[in-house]
Amino acid sequence: YIVALGEIATITITVSNQAVDSAQTLRIALPMPDGAAPVPGDGFVSVAKGWEWSLGRLDGGQSTTLTAQVKLTKAPVGGALL
Repeated sequence: YIVALGEIATITITVSNQAVDSAQTLRIALPMPDGAAPVPGDGFVSVAKGWEWSLGRLDGGQSTTLTAQVKLTKAPVGGALL
């Protein structure tokens, strides 16, 4: 979707374990995108590190959704926040 400068964008990450076995010690990292300021929330570490979630375990066939929010402060290189 299109986000104007100054607006907040929500980044949604869905992690699915399509295996039969559980995933152990699962960690997900999301670096801070260029041209954006963080909206601190669950998993936010710092501007330098972005977000990091430690899920510990994700059983086979299960999924989980993580979210982060950023405020667009300048136009990203290439014109898109991916």
